[in-house]
Amino acid sequence: MDMDQQNGNARPANKVGKVLGIGCAGIILLFILIAIITSNGSNNSQRSKPASKTEATSSKPAAAKPAKWVKIAVFQGSGTKKTPKFTVGSEWKVKWDTKPGQYGDMNFMVDIYKEGSDMPDSVANVIGKSKDESCQYDSGTYYLDINSGQPYIVEIWDKQ
Repeated sequence: MDMDQQNGNARPANKVGKVLGIGCAGIILLFILIAIITSNGSNNSQRSKPASKTEATSSKPAAAKPAKWVKIAVFQGSGTKKTPKFTVGSEWKVKWDTKPGQYGDMNFMVDIYKEGSDMPDSVANVIGKSKDESCQYDSGTYYLDINSGQPYIVEIWDKQ
């Protein structure tokens, strides 16, 4: 007679053992199922990878070429002029190089006009020697109004 029977509880000891055994077996079975499921998941992810390095590189899209600066116009002189029109993208710049002429240091001015507008954007207003540039960030068709009493070279560069 075991303890439960002495207290008046008539429960066989082997029934408790069976319940514990079944519960442990269920937990072990659960762990085995989880292990099987996770190992199949990792095998599937390996199967979806390309078989060779050649396949992996051929499926990638071509990388975009980096933009580069292209000189699209050059204007030179030593007096006042309006340039021919030129068309640029959304990032471009005006570069200039000017130096005193036979009369010494004189004024050098450059105004940009967008086609259809009469409001200039002044990019240069110097006296004497100057080599510089001014970046612009609006695409369209433009012309320059250059006013100078000394020699100059003005270049238009477009980022393409």
